[in-house]
Amino acid sequence: MQSQQIISNNNSSYIVFSRPGDKGEPLFNTIVEFTPNVEGMTLVGTLGPNTKLIHEVPAGEHHFYMQGGLNDDIIKIQTSPGKIYYVHTQVNPGLVGRFNFVPFRYSTKMLKKSLAGKACDQEFLHKYGFDLEEKEYHIKPHGFHTSNAMDLEIQCKNQRIVKVAYSWPSLELLEGSQLVKTNKHTDTFLKKVYADYQHEINQDYPGWSKKGYGNDSMNVEDGVPIDEIYR
Repeated sequence: MQSQQIISNNNSSYIVFSRPGDKGEPLFNTIVEFTPNVEGMTLVGTLGPNTKLIHEVPAGEHHFYMQGGLNDDIIKIQTSPGKIYYVHTQVNPGLVGRFNFVPFRYSTKMLKKSLAGKACDQEFLHKYGFDLEEKEYHIKPHGFHTSNAMDLEIQCKNQRIVKVAYSWPSLELLEGSQLVKTNKHTDTFLKKVYADYQHEINQDYPGWSKKGYGNDSMNVEDGVPIDEIYR
């Protein structure tokens, strides 16, 4: 397996940026790593439909900027050795399209495994944020509940959970996308976009850093242990 050959060092951390599916097929989204308030960046790579990038990093704090379609986005990832951090680069198709980072958290994976058959009452729904952010126009069938905090959807019958699913792509889909690598054109491409990306990072980061939204960052515990994926 090509990914397993790359993700092999338990002293490193790995970040997998994935874009499963065919949404926004003509569009591409490019990701760079940067250090806040410091000039410069490193090109991670460019994604198209059904592709993924694997970025090896030392343990610590890492910031990433993505540009694609009509908008850009930033995410902070705090990593530890021997873990893989999965990030879905979601595309919302439109006239041009919009891209956003959507983290896949290890806590979501573990919670999903434990929920089937559990009691489904208001205390449980509130604890995990099910339906707390629902809007009036989000109409779901009776018994279905979504947690934006955990990125899970459940179905309840007779006050028991009978079905659990990811509301975003599953780990299997994120891991299963085709691997792409940077190539000899990387330096040429980065030179072309460098000034534009640096300007956008300098302009966006101060406001982004004050927002404090949950999907803007990943913590150490959000990573999936390497041995759990490739054992």
